Amino acid sequence: METFRDKWLTVHCLCFKSEWATVRDETLYVGGLGKEWTDNKGRIINHDPQWIKIVTPGGRVEHRDWQDNYRKLCSWANYGPPGYMIHEAVAWSHQFGEWFFLPRRASVEAYNDVVDEEKGTNLLLRTNPQFTRAKVSQVGPLVPTHGFSSLKFVPALSHSERDSLIVALKSEEHRGKTATFVTVFRVADGKVLYPETKIGDYKFEGIEFI
Repeated sequence: METFRDKWLTVHCLCFKSEWATVRDETLYVGGLGKEWTDNKGRIINHDPQWIKIVTPGGRVEHRDWQDNYRKLCSWANYGPPGYMIHEAVAWSHQFGEWFFLPRRASVEAYNDVVDEEKGTNLLLRTNPQFTRAKVSQVGPLVPTHGFSSLKFVPALSHSERDSLIVALKSEEHRGKTATFVTVFRVADGKVLYPETKIGDYKFEGIEFI
C-alpha cells in the first residue's frame, strides 16, 4: 500500500525555481540559480533567480534579495560582468559559521546556452554570514562539462569532526547527453578522498543523509 505525506508548505511563485536548500539556525534557506535570468544570448530579462526564500519552522516565508551576495561571489572568483556563476550546490555550516558554495557553472563571458555546457567548475567558495569576506579554492581536477549540482556535509560522530568532509554530486549535460558523478573531499585542505565516479547516465538533483 502506497502512502503519501501531506504538503507542509506551498509557495506560489512562478518566477522562482528552487535549486538548493539548507538549514541555518533551524531556519530553511531556499535559493535559485543565483544568476540573472537572461535570454540565450546573455541579455538580462530579470533578477528573479537572485532572490531566496527563508522559511521558519512555523511556515512563515520571507523573500530576501541576494543580488549583492551573488555579485560578490562572482567578483571574489574573478567572474564579474559580463561573466556569471550558476549555483545549485549551497550549504550553511554551523561548525564553521560559513556559507559553502560549489558553483555549477562559471564564465568570464556573457551567458550563451550552448557554450554554457562547457563552463563547469571545480571551485569552492566559503563566506562569512555578512558576505564581507570569502575564501576561494579549487577541489580536484577541472572537467569543463562537469559542474556541481549538490553538496552535503558527511555526518560525524564527534563534534570536532563535524563538517570536515563534503560529499558532492557533479552533473554533466552536454550535447544531449546526461550523467552524474559523485566525489568526496576534505574541507580543511580540499584533498579529494574519493575521485569523481560516474553513477549513471542521468541527473541526480540532490543528495541527502537520512
